[in-house]
Amino acid sequence: MRDALRTLPCVEASSVKVDKPTKEARFTVKKDSKCDIEAVKKAIKDAGYTVSGVKAPGDDMPLEDVVSLLRQYKSFGVERDEVYSFLTSLRNRVTDEALEDRVLEVADFVSGFCSPHMKVWEP
Repeated sequence: MRDALRTLPCVEASSVKVDKPTKEARFTVKKDSKCDIEAVKKAIKDAGYTVSGVKAPGDDMPLEDVVSLLRQYKSFGVERDEVYSFLTSLRNRVTDEALEDRVLEVADFVSGFCSPHMKVWEP
């Protein structure tokens, strides 16, 4: 399983961790990769393993940097409702719980449900 994951063009080879006793697989997706992560996760499950973690690019971006990026979007004229609508759509498509949690965190900043210093748009 480990070697098969390491050969995929969208997976960071050095990030692949496979625990044979528990049959868990973890890996990081390469930035700007074009592969179908859901298909990769399905193949892992079909092999009898569980996917315990998929780390997507940006998952480890500090929240202050996320807010800074949102402020840049705002300065370019992007409206709060546009970003919130996108995040809602994204949340409905993700199947990884950790990624869904991250989307919800960002949505809180967009909606203003956060500390005053982290707000981007005023409600």
